[in-house]
Amino acid sequence: MRAQTGRARGGGKTAGTKLNWGRPEPGAAYADNVGPVELSERYAATGERDVYLAGKKHYEQALAGSPDDPELHISYGYLLAAHARNQLRQAVEQFERATALDPDNTTGDSRTT
Repeated sequence: MRAQTGRARGGGKTAGTKLNWGRPEPGAAYADNVGPVELSERYAATGERDVYLAGKKHYEQALAGSPDDPELHISYGYLLAAHARNQLRQAVEQFERATALDPDNTTGDSRTT
């Protein structure tokens, strides 16, 4: 069963719709089973890289066909913002690990300010 697609945030076409949060059947790509909005929401919740990549591909294809659709741009921006947050978390983890390994080394800190 294919999940419904719609707007990413409140009051849109999917308000009250049950989203397909389950994993796809083995061998199937995420994009084959859920729409881009659901992929964005799942990625924001889980940080799964394959979900991000499927969502990114989905949005790029959708925007190629509808480049003037503001809702697509908003939803795609939501996916990209979630990805940026995950990337920043990973960077902080690396700096924290470096600090734990060598508390006197501050070279990593000076590059982030």
